[in-house]
Amino acid sequence: MKLPVSFLRAYFYCSVLPYMLAQGIVRGSDLSARGTRLHKAYLELSVKASKLVEAGLDPTDAVNSTLSDIINLLKELNSPNPVSEARILADFRTRVGFAGFPVKCEVELESDLLIGRVDLIEGYTPIEVKTGRISRGDIFQVVAYTLLMDIEPEKVAIDYIPRGRVWINVTRELVDLVKKTIPKVAETIVEPKIPERKKMCRTCSYRAECSLLFPR
Repeated sequence: MKLPVSFLRAYFYCSVLPYMLAQGIVRGSDLSARGTRLHKAYLELSVKASKLVEAGLDPTDAVNSTLSDIINLLKELNSPNPVSEARILADFRTRVGFAGFPVKCEVELESDLLIGRVDLIEGYTPIEVKTGRISRGDIFQVVAYTLLMDIEPEKVAIDYIPRGRVWINVTRELVDLVKKTIPKVAETIVEPKIPERKKMCRTCSYRAECSLLFPR
């Protein structure tokens, strides 16, 4: 079994979460309904606007030209305020710019050990899209994608909507840390250990399943 890159992010949230994901006990996405539609609409906006920029249009004009399509998409996704949410995405996309071209979304990547689907690749830069707060797991996830690419980029990025784009230098030390984490995640899938109770467990959306699997 090839290890999904998203399991590395899950591992830093909770060491037994990769096991529950691998067994199908819990779902792989922790996005809210709002997060899901913003994520999908942002990817759509990014690809459409980038093609217009490549054709010679000013980046701001290119982003604004996609607004009607993005509003309609958000309506289909049951947004309570599609115009406002589309504007948030357009303002964010204009602010962060494009790291390179072409822009591709939901790109499937794999190696002998890992498999993953990166949200965006702008030129040679993999970019993950998030709507929550920055975490160590997010960093490990996006850096892990570089292990699956033909050309290893010097930098990767995470787009935290609506806060901003976080750039991460792909250092040898960071890559080595990611590589060392892979066997740990693989091990916990085979032999999960009872996790230590933490404050975050009280509000964890997986606490019911975890309590059944790992009773104290």
